[in-house]
Amino acid sequence: MAVKARRTGTIEPPRLLQTARRRPGRENSVTPSPFRNPPRSGRRLTTVLRPLLPLVLFLLPACAPGGPRAGIQEGPIVQLPRPTGVTLVWFADGEERMEVMVKAAPGSEGGAAVSGSGDRRLVEASPGPGGRYRVRIEGLTPGRTYRYRIQAGGEGLFRGEFRTDPAGDVPFRFAVLGDSGSGWEAQREVAARIRAARPDFLLHTGDLVYPEGTRSDYLEKFFRPYRDLLSRVALWPCLGNHDDHAPGYGKAFREIFALPGNGPEGPGTEADYWFDHGRARFVVVNTEHRMKELREVIAPWLVRTLADPGIRWRIVAFHRPPFASSAEPYTAKRVRKALVPALEQARADVVFMGHKHFYERSRPLRGGKIVKEGEGVVYVISGGGGGDLQDLLPASERAPWSAAAFGDDSSFTLVTVGAKSLRLRQISRTGETVDDYTLSR
Repeated sequence: MAVKARRTGTIEPPRLLQTARRRPGRENSVTPSPFRNPPRSGRRLTTVLRPLLPLVLFLLPACAPGGPRAGIQEGPIVQLPRPTGVTLVWFADGEERMEVMVKAAPGSEGGAAVSGSGDRRLVEASPGPGGRYRVRIEGLTPGRTYRYRIQAGGEGLFRGEFRTDPAGDVPFRFAVLGDSGSGWEAQREVAARIRAARPDFLLHTGDLVYPEGTRSDYLEKFFRPYRDLLSRVALWPCLGNHDDHAPGYGKAFREIFALPGNGPEGPGTEADYWFDHGRARFVVVNTEHRMKELREVIAPWLVRTLADPGIRWRIVAFHRPPFASSAEPYTAKRVRKALVPALEQARADVVFMGHKHFYERSRPLRGGKIVKEGEGVVYVISGGGGGDLQDLLPASERAPWSAAAFGDDSSFTLVTVGAKSLRLRQISRTGETVDDYTLSR
């Protein structure tokens, strides 16, 4: 089965992985001269040409049939996981056709073969404009681990593994983080903690790349810090205000991520979407919309999307929080007026957000008041993913709705979802659990 890779945008020249080609023969061997004493003209010619030898050796592969070998610069990243398939996206610096070899890991059962035999399959990937490769791998078995190899001309470029979503109602866990795109050591340390927690997927609350979501910044501030995570665990992103800055207004975000495209009809709604995992439904909202769009388009769609009676847990994610104990002046009138009534009408359980660079969890809220557990919406700011930290109000100055907060260090949220409980733990980059909360059915 051949899958054509769609590709958009441009990429920058730095390389994550570059395939080295070893030239045949013994490069260091010396062939004796047939002349005991070469002519002076020959010696002079050798002296002139010797400095050019490295350049000649560098250019020779480009003159070979098929041109230079492509190297993967960014990615791969796992996207759009389903029980029977996933999408892989990566960026390369050549125009070569590539292949993805997929095989069930030992102890896992594979699906029907596309090419080859048994549990193996081979999917072709064709390059498109901008160096973007995108392949969809289908026909896999739910809840299985698969190993994959990206190759070109039979030569391996990358090895990784992923796990398909489960088909039934089984417990799962996911990690939440936001406001991470600094490229600093704190970002890498949080990423290492997340990987050690072995989540089934990642939910990012926005501001993936600072300061303006520029395409050239994604390599150092997104792909490299999360390389070991993104190649095996799916990431579902929210669009943050810094991801939507000029120039481009979210262009790089849209070029990189493969999103479901199941949001409300209308222009500019690519970053509004939903997905299911088990019996939990996740709705991701772009809070950079204007008030009119949030109120008239997004809010009704949000209510409809969460109305399915078969859903056990209703989880929402977006960037700008309606409530925050920030030491800096903060208002979120658009989100508070347009989305909070919709969240309450849709009976959302938990809302994950970013924007403020700290962690904060609210008590259950409805109509602006604190209510009993299970009768309101719990709002969680998880914005300490690796960017600079922002001032959090002291506990004595926080509003009564604030149940827990942490702003002393970078951190992420680890959520475990079961049939009758949703457990939320906030873990600092040093591994300390700074909050532990369980919402029970």
